[in-house]
Amino acid sequence: MKRILMSALLTVCLLFTNASFAGGLRTLAVLDFQNNTGKTSLDYLSTGIPQMLITELSANGGVKVVERQRLQQALKELELEQTGIVGGESAREIGKMLGAELMIMGSFIKIGNNFRIDAHLGQVETGSIIGEKVMGSSVDDVMRLINELSAKIYNRVLMPGSEAGGESQVRQTGSLAISSSPDKAQVFLNGVSMGNTPVSMQGVKVGTHVVSMFINGYYINEQKVRVKPDQIELVSAEMKEIEAGKSGTLAISTKPGDALVVVDGLPLGSSPLTLNRLPIGEHTIKLIKEGYNPWEAKISLLSDKITTINVNLSHQGELGSLVVVSEPQGARVFLNGFLKGVTPITLAQLFVGDYELRLARKDYMAVNKKISVKKDEVASISAKL
Repeated sequence: MKRILMSALLTVCLLFTNASFAGGLRTLAVLDFQNNTGKTSLDYLSTGIPQMLITELSANGGVKVVERQRLQQALKELELEQTGIVGGESAREIGKMLGAELMIMGSFIKIGNNFRIDAHLGQVETGSIIGEKVMGSSVDDVMRLINELSAKIYNRVLMPGSEAGGESQVRQTGSLAISSSPDKAQVFLNGVSMGNTPVSMQGVKVGTHVVSMFINGYYINEQKVRVKPDQIELVSAEMKEIEAGKSGTLAISTKPGDALVVVDGLPLGSSPLTLNRLPIGEHTIKLIKEGYNPWEAKISLLSDKITTINVNLSHQGELGSLVVVSEPQGARVFLNGFLKGVTPITLAQLFVGDYELRLARKDYMAVNKKISVKKDEVASISAKL
């Protein structure tokens, strides 16, 4: 994902009602954030911030987050924009549609070298909104802002058993100090980008986390780290450079562009994207863009070769089916590198788009085909091995 390297000042306005949020799961909807920077190059954060908030909040107990697809469908049906919706009749209407008690909306702005996120949390049923300002420390990039924002929302407002705005219960947290040799490695905490080494993180939830570090031309370093209450865990990595002849290049483009590119579980940028000197061998690639079906495939990189991926993303909700038969039967069916079963097989509810189909059976030559799945249609493939 595009990264914002800057000294960032986080001002989070957490807005909530006087009513207690204690007890049971709280259903929450996260709306798009308004880009007030005046820079179209930052438009991706309007959906990027909600997506990352959903990932972080969903990982915590006591919170059920409405899926973005359901939210988009409800907004479309009600012909509502995703800003200015909290409060009033429209909020109550969409809340009933989604079964959401609470909604988060907000905006972000860049002033000089400072980047600020304002988030607003309100109760849908009453439309009541009361604010409290919370200041965060300087950070390296927007990803850590998201991590801090989600922690503040959960700790101060949504923690099970707590009163709104109360301090009676505080989630136990610790800290991480992460370094690498060489430095400037991109750091990921549980798959979320947290800046470049050296990195210090406070307010990390107690428990086991996965810390990954990535530098182009080096093998990914991955470590499991246990965070303890009120302690600083030191995490260091000696990055291992990829040997000559053991790397390849991956070039990815999409229509439309600006899709998040996730390689082996790590978000490494937005399309179009060229990644040089990745380790040869199999990699899992996932492409994500708001309003479109996700695309996923396993690809193999060859030594000193460029592997090019061009993907036409299909609109969200566009589905088709595929029937595969073979002679003889019992051939394993791989779709974009993922095993789906054995022939004969019907694959329903597939995302519309192009696929690489592979049929393999012991003692027979494998069959490879390119296929297209079209909306509301059933594609049929018959192959003789």
